[in-house]
Amino acid sequence: MIKRSPFALAVLHVIIAVSVATAQLPETHLGSIYPAGAQAGQSLTLEISGVDLDAVNQLEFSHPGISATQKLAEAGPFEDQPQPVENQFEVKVHGDVPSGQYEVRCRGKYGLSNPRAFQVDSLTEYQESEPNQDPDTATEVSFPGIINGQLKTTSDHDLFQFEGKQGQQLTIDALARRIDSKSELMVTLQAPDGRTLQQSQNQVQGDPLINLTLPQNGNYLIKVRDSLHRGGAEYVYRLVLSTRPQIDFVFPPAGLLGSNDKYTVYGRNLPGGKASRFTIDGTPLQQFETNIPIPKQVADQLDFDARLDPHQAGLDGFTFRIDSPAGKSNAFLMTVAGAKRVLEQAENDSPQQAQSIDFPCEIHGQFYPKRDIDWFTFEATAGQKLAIDLLSHRLGQPTDPSLLIQRVTLTDEGEEKLQQIVWHDELTTRIRDKGFDHRHNDPTYLFTAPTDGTYRLMVRDSYSSVQSDPRLVYRLCIRQPQPDFRLAASPIDHPGSILIRKGGRTALRITAYRRDGFDGEITVTASGLPAGVTTDPIIIGPGNDYGVLVLTAAADAPGATSTLAVQGTSTVNGQSLKRLARYGRVLETYRFQQPNANVSSIPARLTPALMLTVSNSEQSLVSCTTGDGKTIETARGGVIKIPYQVKRAEGVGGNLTGYPLGLPPNVNLNQVAMAANEKGEFELKLQATTVPGTYTFYLACSAQGFQYSRNPEATEAAVARQERFATILADAKKKTLETQKSAQDAARKLTQTGTDLKTAQTAVTNAGNAVTAAQKELQDATKRQQDATKQLAAKPDDAAMNQAVAEAAKAVTAATEKVNNSQTTMKTATDKATAISAQQKAEQEAKTNADKAYADAQQTERLAQQEKQRADQAAQQAKQRSNKRSTNFSTASTPITIKVASYPIEPTLPNALTVKQGENAEVTFAIERLYGFDSNVSIQPRLPGGVGGLSIPTVNLDKAKKAAVVNVTANATATPGEHEMTFRLQMNFNGQNLTLEHPFKLTVIEVEKK
Repeated sequence: MIKRSPFALAVLHVIIAVSVATAQLPETHLGSIYPAGAQAGQSLTLEISGVDLDAVNQLEFSHPGISATQKLAEAGPFEDQPQPVENQFEVKVHGDVPSGQYEVRCRGKYGLSNPRAFQVDSLTEYQESEPNQDPDTATEVSFPGIINGQLKTTSDHDLFQFEGKQGQQLTIDALARRIDSKSELMVTLQAPDGRTLQQSQNQVQGDPLINLTLPQNGNYLIKVRDSLHRGGAEYVYRLVLSTRPQIDFVFPPAGLLGSNDKYTVYGRNLPGGKASRFTIDGTPLQQFETNIPIPKQVADQLDFDARLDPHQAGLDGFTFRIDSPAGKSNAFLMTVAGAKRVLEQAENDSPQQAQSIDFPCEIHGQFYPKRDIDWFTFEATAGQKLAIDLLSHRLGQPTDPSLLIQRVTLTDEGEEKLQQIVWHDELTTRIRDKGFDHRHNDPTYLFTAPTDGTYRLMVRDSYSSVQSDPRLVYRLCIRQPQPDFRLAASPIDHPGSILIRKGGRTALRITAYRRDGFDGEITVTASGLPAGVTTDPIIIGPGNDYGVLVLTAAADAPGATSTLAVQGTSTVNGQSLKRLARYGRVLETYRFQQPNANVSSIPARLTPALMLTVSNSEQSLVSCTTGDGKTIETARGGVIKIPYQVKRAEGVGGNLTGYPLGLPPNVNLNQVAMAANEKGEFELKLQATTVPGTYTFYLACSAQGFQYSRNPEATEAAVARQERFATILADAKKKTLETQKSAQDAARKLTQTGTDLKTAQTAVTNAGNAVTAAQKELQDATKRQQDATKQLAAKPDDAAMNQAVAEAAKAVTAATEKVNNSQTTMKTATDKATAISAQQKAEQEAKTNADKAYADAQQTERLAQQEKQRADQAAQQAKQRSNKRSTNFSTASTPITIKVASYPIEPTLPNALTVKQGENAEVTFAIERLYGFDSNVSIQPRLPGGVGGLSIPTVNLDKAKKAAVVNVTANATATPGEHEMTFRLQMNFNGQNLTLEHPFKLTVIEVEKK
């Protein structure tokens, strides 16, 4: 049987994949893998889907015990060796690979792709068998085991059946969101009698969970569908059917570093578990106590082997699991407490029952039961600063907490008087970049006590107001500020591979998770770069939680892939802090959008590593260089002009618009319209409210209308294949003509031989008749001879009789000769007919062979014609794809670092002066003008209240002056003593009013009156 060429299937797949891609430059995007896991020791065929999968021929797993080779199909009629099957791989999981979740990437022309989750387990694995949409065709599985499925269409739903026994404990842990699937699963379990036992949709991080005791013996039915009736290759899932432990929550949810305290674990199927007072949707939870060590090495670490979302990247924590004979439990994130733990008291639901606390502490509590409100009270002194951080949403809970702080005083009548300090119920602000949404619902507040006294704090959650869920735990941290930070690095506009083209640039988004009001500068660096790729350190300035690290590839950078390492350093209270970044990736492709577009955030998660690929062959279409590489210095109110240069590849055209990202707070620059310019400049205006510090920003360049040729190598290969099949088809047609002629010649020969055989057979028939006649004649002659001989015996002397006998003898002799001659003729005719018959048989076989050769040649020609048509189509489409066409994409400028000073002057200011009553004194103020500042500076004295008898005039330093003398006159009644006053230096820098308050100690010496 002749099979269709795998190459043709590959071409069709690429065409389909390209058709759904956006207008961005291609990069290898792994959309899904199926199945999404395997049993340790198992080999399986794994199929991938995605976008821009050109020349993908490798899978790379994060564990060395998992390997893959591309699947091969049998060689086709025109191939001399097995051919790779597009997007299918033979995967082998070695038996010693531990159970857990790993990552897999695919490698192709456009780099090493984004990761996808791949699970390894010890249980038997099953794959759904279509069709399985009704009970009669439900896929049979065994319990325990793991089911792999895929909802391929919007109407798809899958049914599975297993044999269960009454009293068996069953947990169905459905994994979709947790393994990077798009599906929002709904799972239903039906009893053998058709009753719906449980239906689950969103129980564990958006995935369903069913847990129950089977009520009877028989076949149970599991139904799986997408709750929104969606489907496609990316809608994969895994159902784990087991009796393994399931952790719902641990309380307290955090521990101090180096501790080994006792915790209560709540969940299902817990080893040694006892009934607890909690239920979830009517399902009772078990509990058991265990010690959990909090290793010191997890400080500043986030080591978790399951899914975490961007808003959780600022946590420190590690994976906690329970082991059991049935296997390990699900992963639970244990976090690190920052102060002594205090447990919420049960009776603190009203202000009158507020729980008294001493700080620093961490209060560990639950938003439970429904409509739970927790009150706390503490004492603080005026000016005392406290960092208050309520963590719940960041712990992975579906919560929206709020925080209220009140000052409590008593009236003269002893009644409480309340002053609201803050009500915090706001979502943190999203930076305008859509790719890594780190916002969370948890309130954080830097509290400064306005006076000595009693303060009351209330926490509540909006979700728990409509449901009773004991999993909604929280950590309420109250402590003196301990400024710190964490970082997360994620690629900008790279849903697939982080691909940088030769001579091009790309950018990493650096998200800063600032703690306890930390607003210092953070210097970010990267290492592990491929050869030929460089990056300069950047600074995330005060008040910013966002920075961009720009990576630049040299024009001759060799193709390579490497693992990036990003680190941030800062100084807090004189101590140097170094923090390794966590890493994140978006999970879905998205259409090209301008950086300032108001679009929905893209789903994303944390990943253990970022892999950067330098293209093997492609050059960048455009590069934008801003500034001269030096730090630009100015002050608040400064106006700086920043030059840019744009270098385009030959013949690509296109317009650029730059959108600044990472600017200092209170600096407005919407966009830089570079259009088709090769060079120009843009202006940055700083406000009086701009926070001083050092900042690094860049232009996210929206490139539109650039001419790009996609994968010309594929076009060359397609054209070569087209030419090859043109030759094959021509040869096939020639062969068809040759075999046709041979078949026709064989037919003619066979026809002639048939005619000859008929003639020979007629001759044999005639010869046979002649033999029969001759034999009859011999018989008659012999009888006549016998009769004559008898008669002669009676009359021996009868001459007539003798004559008759002689004639009869002659007649016998003649008849005998005639018989002999006819038999000879008969033999000759028979031999000839036999020879012709053998010839006919040979020619019939030759004709059969010729006809078969002709039919085979026709079939080969038809197949060659089909392959030629496909090759023609593929070549045409490849040419169309590789034709230069208008493309929109994003690229990065070089980074720009600006250092913002508080003032455009460097003042030399005295700190003190002594003057006697009735005398004059002088003080000199000197300034150095900076950043082109040439306006007046007004020096205005500000005396404290109650001080009199002093005359200090306002002095103006015009743009020609660098120093001014201020006369201080103390009359005889001037208030004696040390007076803390200020000199206010006012200036206007580019329309921005700036004020410098300089403290000054003026001492007036009392003169004894005469």
